[in-house]
Amino acid sequence: MSTFQFKDPETGKKFELPETLGEGEEQIDLKKLLGHVIAKSKRDSDNENKDKLSTAQAEFSSKLDEQIKIIEGFTSKVAELENQNLSGKERAEKAIADEIKKHKDLSTANEKLANDNYSLFKDSRINNELHKELNKYSLHNRENTLSIIKLLLKPDMENNAQNGFPVSMTGGETPTNVSDGIKGFLEKDENLYLLKNNLKSGSGANNQNSSDTKTSFTKAEMTDSKNRKEFLDRLKAGEDVKITE
Repeated sequence: MSTFQFKDPETGKKFELPETLGEGEEQIDLKKLLGHVIAKSKRDSDNENKDKLSTAQAEFSSKLDEQIKIIEGFTSKVAELENQNLSGKERAEKAIADEIKKHKDLSTANEKLANDNYSLFKDSRINNELHKELNKYSLHNRENTLSIIKLLLKPDMENNAQNGFPVSMTGGETPTNVSDGIKGFLEKDENLYLLKNNLKSGSGANNQNSSDTKTSFTKAEMTDSKNRKEFLDRLKAGEDVKITE
């Protein structure tokens, strides 16, 4: 019976599950079913983040307009005082300047909040698109493959709400969509080791030197195909290896 590895997203615990359940017309493709459930959950999360971003942007725009009006009002007041010979003029100007600074600081804080919300949405959008595409492949380690793809293919999101915030791979000579980018990457000979059903003979853990104590690879090291192969061989051998900054 064919099996696949499933990682509980809540606990992180890994399970070996049968790819199918039942027989005949009642047979269920368990792997595909779980993939659909995960993809649907990620789409729901993506939509929720879109709504939060739209709300945050609207609130920020409204608050910014209010702050601009207040600043313009105080600026006008300063100009008015400059044309008058009033006692306590310097004290009044300082008070107004303090108010202007306070509202400018508030505008800056609101802008930072909007940018932070956008960054969270962007990261979530990119991860969802990559996970959805990687769901189509039988991988030895999804998270490590995801890290390598992010490092080498450099996925980015276009800030275009009308087109649904499209994600593309920008790490090659020309940008490509997520599907073509990942497909082309995994079909390269030096990356076949990432796929369970495409390992070439002699690529297993038996080629490793047992005296080698390297237990982590930096993202920079993972740009080298030899290091990527060594990383997976160690992972298959049950060693505790990680990708670090």
